[in-house]
Amino acid sequence: MWYIISRATKGPRSPAVLKVERIVNGRKVSLEEEEGVVEAIQKETEVRFTLAHSAPISKTLLGEKL
Repeated sequence: MWYIISRATKGPRSPAVLKVERIVNGRKVSLEEEEGVVEAIQKETEVRFTLAHSAPISKTLLGEKL
């Protein structure tokens, strides 16, 4: 119960991501528009989740239970 109360009364956690920097063709590109930021984050997380799902542990009984 105290955890819920404490969480509700604390200040905000991290602020929203407003800018993303990527390396494209060897150059650093800054994305500051919402659409570009969201697209960059989605691409990065898609790659990470694909790698996680193809990990050897995901093919074991433990991986199925997770």
